[in-house]
Amino acid sequence: MPAAERRLADIPSFASLRPPGIIGPMTDDWPVGRHITGYNHHHGSYGQGGVRLSGWQLNGGSWMVLPLKYSANWITFTREGLTLLADAFMLDITIDQRIIDAHPNQIADFPSWDHRFAGTPPIEELPDFAVARPVIDHFESRPDGFRLDARIGHQIYRFAMGDHLPRPDWAGSRGARMLGQGESVAGAFLPAHDCYLTL
Repeated sequence: MPAAERRLADIPSFASLRPPGIIGPMTDDWPVGRHITGYNHHHGSYGQGGVRLSGWQLNGGSWMVLPLKYSANWITFTREGLTLLADAFMLDITIDQRIIDAHPNQIADFPSWDHRFAGTPPIEELPDFAVARPVIDHFESRPDGFRLDARIGHQIYRFAMGDHLPRPDWAGSRGARMLGQGESVAGAFLPAHDCYLTL
């Protein structure tokens, strides 16, 4: 394996978060029934890049954090909508599924929802969750990923990660983006008091 590939492959996929911000372990039923009031994939940043963890703010307070580094390159966001048409006998179903973010040289293959890479035009199309406030009605984590479904009316918001979903390769080495041996998303989520995390 070339040195550049070894360097990327040797970077652990998960970050170790330290108290006092962390509340403790999280069960899969903990977020169910709560409103998503924010989403951020720049947790753990020091302002010049950082490790970019994902976090979901619940009920305007605490955060549910996935301590996976560069998580926006692993996670898809799907917006599904149902609209009853005027004749009341037909539905209009729209499904828009994209990776949350991708490196600029991968945008053509992986159009993203929220791209803010320095020197390239920003893309910011994620919903304003503080206004939408969808309610989580399904959450499960598995070794290869997770699925979080939230609803508001006939609109479904789904965050998901898994080996069954396409995701960009590592931008530098072009190697497959895979979890390290022995790493698991199951049990990795943590509730936190706020979005200011100590690594």
